[in-house]
Amino acid sequence: GLNDNTFLLAVSGQETGSSVAFERSLDGGTSWIPTTALQNALADGVYRFRAQVSDAAGNTATTAELTTSVDTTPPTPVITAIGGADSRVTRAIGDNLIVGTAEAGRTVRILAGSRLLVSISADDTGAFRHALTAAQLQSLGNDDSQKLRVAQTDAAGNEGFSPEFRFKIAVLEDVEISGNRSLLSDPTGLAYIRGTGMPATALRGDDDSPIGLGTPQSTWQVIGAETIRGGNIAAWRHNPSGALTYWTNDSTWKRTGSVAWDLPGSAGYLQAEYDFNQDFSDDSIIGRSLSSVESAGVTSLLRDSSGNAYARSGATTSVIRSEANTFTGLGSAQDTWQVLAAETIRGTNRVAWRHNPSGAITTWSTNGAWKRTGSEGWYMPNTANYFQAETDFQMDFNRDGRIGVLA
Repeated sequence: GLNDNTFLLAVSGQETGSSVAFERSLDGGTSWIPTTALQNALADGVYRFRAQVSDAAGNTATTAELTTSVDTTPPTPVITAIGGADSRVTRAIGDNLIVGTAEAGRTVRILAGSRLLVSISADDTGAFRHALTAAQLQSLGNDDSQKLRVAQTDAAGNEGFSPEFRFKIAVLEDVEISGNRSLLSDPTGLAYIRGTGMPATALRGDDDSPIGLGTPQSTWQVIGAETIRGGNIAAWRHNPSGALTYWTNDSTWKRTGSVAWDLPGSAGYLQAEYDFNQDFSDDSIIGRSLSSVESAGVTSLLRDSSGNAYARSGATTSVIRSEANTFTGLGSAQDTWQVLAAETIRGTNRVAWRHNPSGAITTWSTNGAWKRTGSEGWYMPNTANYFQAETDFQMDFNRDGRIGVLA
């Protein structure tokens, strides 16, 4: 078929001096009418052409017939619905569909302005449908009012466009905005995460399904989302017990696993308050009220009213915890063991302990969240390693009025 209705007929191989008379049929070759070599502005349809060729001696021959169709009419794809009857996409499964009709079996291009969003195919009845993905919705942005159209090219090369279809993407509302990530909800209660300068992303399960926030009346409720020490973490509260557990997520906020079970008042629970910058216990304070023990170096050692140890570097406060995730008591000069200092030394978080009966110093190594991973050293007073510890922690452990050894 042709999408050009103006063209020139020609015959080749005839004798020099021959005359050519063209004929055209619109009824499949039943009847023929004279026509010219130039075919101009033909209507859409199926045409047959032939020529009567006469040589100088008057002999006439008829050429083989040429059949062609002229199709200059563009296809007329139509979007019939986006987001259901209310034209409102909520990102919920089944409520994120683009539905329409087009020429059967051919490619349909879904366009946002002039930008190709996705290409799909109409089925053998001409129907098409596409479920907008989280990434595609994210690329559209969070404006309430949206519009899309579809385009299709037919077999003759004609391109047709649908009218623009206007719809809405459900506006997201803040649930909590503390920390470096905000937790949001759409009108159906699904959870989203947004960072500064970043579009909202749906929180999703292992199977890529969107996740509902839940409510205080639900067994489980999403109450926080944060990027913590390089990992994307969502906090869940088990409302019957008040315990917290946490989803680990990939860079698109799709679940990769779960960790911990922190009961109210536990060290892990308080650490979560610091990490998520939220008062999960509703006691009007994030973590606990703390007082300074030492502030030398880049990390400060603090204590709460129960004598538990904390480390603070910049605006980040962490509970110093044992390998069993329990609190670490500071101790005192009257105890066998006493925490003296906390510092990040050559990239590792360390806690200095003094064995008061002997005066020896030993250190805990901890992870990025100040949870113990091991111990090292037994540095007796006034030894080289002891003085190195004074230098590392910027503390005068032996109270001789100087840090380390004088040159």
